[in-house]
Amino acid sequence: MTGPFDTEQQASALPEVRAITALPPGTGQWTAASRGMLTEALAAAGVELGGYDERIVSWLAGYEPQMVAVIASWITRAGITPADREVILAALDAAAGQVEMRAMFPCDTCQQHPDGLCNAHAAGIEAVRAYRSAAARIEGRP
Repeated sequence: MTGPFDTEQQASALPEVRAITALPPGTGQWTAASRGMLTEALAAAGVELGGYDERIVSWLAGYEPQMVAVIASWITRAGITPADREVILAALDAAAGQVEMRAMFPCDTCQQHPDGLCNAHAAGIEAVRAYRSAAARIEGRP
């Protein structure tokens, strides 16, 4: 899939679209192939679908294949790959681990602070929470 597209003709010229329009019209094959194009793009982007999501994908698949190809292209161009996702999650985990490790060893300022934690260490703990929260969102956890 490529893009961006300036014209409908550019989208219609995509090999994926040409393969669909080569199928016999009126048999449901266009819709099935368009649905496959969308679900492949969503799966590659790591998007999990619920029941209503599936209904919307089926609805969109009923449009012209070149329109579906543009939507699939948006998903592909906007999404991160599963490999990128794993790298990001690993980096967040490593960063959180390093900051947690530093927080385990309070500094002189921490020992004199009324809350037992200096501003720098407190900010580190907040950063760990932010890293863990971002990782949970990326993984689709609450």
